[in-house]
Amino acid sequence: EQWTGLASDAQAPDATAEQRELLARLQHAIQQELTSHQRRIVVAIALNGVPIDVLAERLNTTRGALYKTLHDARRKLREHVEEDA
Repeated sequence: EQWTGLASDAQAPDATAEQRELLARLQHAIQQELTSHQRRIVVAIALNGVPIDVLAERLNTTRGALYKTLHDARRKLREHVEEDA
């Protein structure tokens, strides 16, 4: 449900379709390409809007460690989506 909320219907139909296709590829990449730890961090921060300080406290880690995990996950996702394009 969160994924469909990310696509904007305020665009032209072809742009909306393209955006939904990209979101579907991204969702697949999150499930298949990321480690469970990376997936947990990406979903918490990017989809659920958990502030990084709160997440660091919940997971008993540092902001720096979470930023590194997020950076690595984004790199993996970007590479995967670019390969599929």
